[in-house]
Amino acid sequence: MLSKNRRKNPAIILFSVLILSGAIIGRSGIPWDVLALVSLVLCGFMVIQSNLRILAPASIFLIMSTWSALNQQMFEIRDLMVYTGYDADPILVHMEGRIIRIRGTRIDLDTRSSFEEDIGIPVTGRIVVRLPRPSEILGPGDIIQVKGWLHGIQAPRDSEPDWRTIAIDGDYRGWMRLESMDLIHIKRIQKPGIWNSLKSHAEDRILSQPVPSYGSNRTILAGLLLGARGDSWNEISDPFRRTGVSHLLAISGLHVSLVLFMFMPLIGVGGVRRRWHSLFAITILFIYLSIIDIRTPIMRAGIMSAFFYLPLTVNMRIPVKGVLAFTMSLILICEPNVLMQISFQLSFGVVASLVLLSPHVHRRCFPHVNRRISGPFTFAIMWIQRSFTASMVAWLISIPITIHHFGQISLVSVPMTMIMTPLVCVILLTASIRLLFGDFEFVSQLMGNLLAKEVYILESFAETVAGIPFVSIENIQSSTTWTTLAILWAVSWCLIDRWRFLLFPSLLGLIIWISILNFSG
Repeated sequence: MLSKNRRKNPAIILFSVLILSGAIIGRSGIPWDVLALVSLVLCGFMVIQSNLRILAPASIFLIMSTWSALNQQMFEIRDLMVYTGYDADPILVHMEGRIIRIRGTRIDLDTRSSFEEDIGIPVTGRIVVRLPRPSEILGPGDIIQVKGWLHGIQAPRDSEPDWRTIAIDGDYRGWMRLESMDLIHIKRIQKPGIWNSLKSHAEDRILSQPVPSYGSNRTILAGLLLGARGDSWNEISDPFRRTGVSHLLAISGLHVSLVLFMFMPLIGVGGVRRRWHSLFAITILFIYLSIIDIRTPIMRAGIMSAFFYLPLTVNMRIPVKGVLAFTMSLILICEPNVLMQISFQLSFGVVASLVLLSPHVHRRCFPHVNRRISGPFTFAIMWIQRSFTASMVAWLISIPITIHHFGQISLVSVPMTMIMTPLVCVILLTASIRLLFGDFEFVSQLMGNLLAKEVYILESFAETVAGIPFVSIENIQSSTTWTTLAILWAVSWCLIDRWRFLLFPSLLGLIIWISILNFSG
C-alpha cells in the first residue's frame, strides 16, 4: 500500500514544492548575500549534527531562495526599465542588440548593451524599432546598433489594463521610431538557419492570400497559430479579454495537444508500435515548437509533452502530476523571475487545477454518469460535462489572478470557453491542412478562404458578446493577501464535500474586503 502511495506522489512533487517555496522567499526582498550566508550556516550546522534527512530538502530550499533573490536583484540592476523609467518621457539612447524578428518596418530587438560615451553597459529587455522603410538587408539573428528616442512603458489610461504587467510578461521595454536608416549600424549579419527558414516558410504558407494581408483577422491568426503579436494586439484582443477567452488566443497546451492529436491518426494505421508512435510525436512537437514564438505557456506545454512521450520509448509512463511538477521546477531553476509573471501563474495554476481539482469536482457534480454506455450521444454528453467542470474550475482558480494583474473579471468565461473552443480547434485543423498540403493550389485557396471566414466568425462573436452590458467587471483593486486567500478559498471549494457550506461566510468576507478596497480607493 505504501509503495502505491509513493508511486502516486513521487519525490519530484516534494522537490517542486521546495523549489516553488524557495523562489517565493527569494522574491520577498531579502538580500541574496544574507540568504547565502544563512544557507551556509544552517547547512553546516545540519552537517555537524548529521541530520541528513533534513539536510537534503533544507539545502534545496535555501539554495533556491538564494538563487531566486540573486536573479531578482541582478535583474533589477540590468533591466532596461531602470534606464527608461515607468510612464516617463522618452530618452535618447545608443543601443546594441540582436534582431528577434522583422516584419515590414517593425523590428523586435533583444537588447544587450546601452552605450554611454562609447562604454557599453549590459542591459536586458526587448524593444520595438520602427524603420522609415522596409529593409532587404536585415534579418533575424543580425546584431545591430541603433540610435534614437526610446519611449518606455506608459501607465494605463482610464479603463485600460495594466500594460506594465503585460509588457513585463513579454519582456517588452519600449519602442523607438527611426527617421533615417543612417541611425542603424549593422555589426554582424547572421545567415538564416534551417529553423528560421522553416519558420518563415510556415508563416508565408499559413498567412498567404486569401488570408487578409493586414487587419485584425490577420493579427488574430498570427497570434493564434504562430504566437506572433502585432502592434494592435492589445486592442484587438480586448473583446476576448472581456469575455474571458483570451487564453484561447495564446498558444498553450491546448494548441500543442490538438496538433499532436491531429497527427496521431497518420501513424495509427498499420499498428505502429508505441515506441515509434512516441518518437514520431516528439518529432512533430519539435517541429511545431520551432515555428512559433516561445512563451512561458508554450514552454510548459512543450516540456510536459516531451516528458510524457519520452518515457514511452522505453515502455515507461510518468504520472501527469510528476511531469507538471518537474516542468515547473525546471523553468523556475532556469529563470526564477517568471514566478511573478501572469503567464507562469495562469499556466501552471490552471493546469494544476485541471489535473488535481477538476476530476474531484466532476465526480461531485455528475456522480451518476454511466461510463459503460457508449455511443455518439453519450460521448457528446460526457464531453459537455467534462468541459463544463474543467472550465468552471479553471475560471475559479484564474479569477483572483486576473483580478490582481488586470483588475478585471468576466462573468461569461465558462460558457464562452465551451462555445469557442470547438471553433478554435477547427481553425487549428484548417491551418494544419493548409500547412501540410499548401503546394496544391486548390487546397491552399480553399483552406485560406475557410481560415478567413472562421476567424471572422470568431472575432465577430467575441465582439458581439463583449458589447453586452455587464459581461465583465473592470477596474477592480485588490491586494496580494486578498489574492492568496481567494485562491485558497477556490481550492477549498473544489476539495471539500460535506462541509462546503462553511466556506460561504468566508466568501462573503472576501467580497466585503475587496469592496472596501475599491470604495475606499
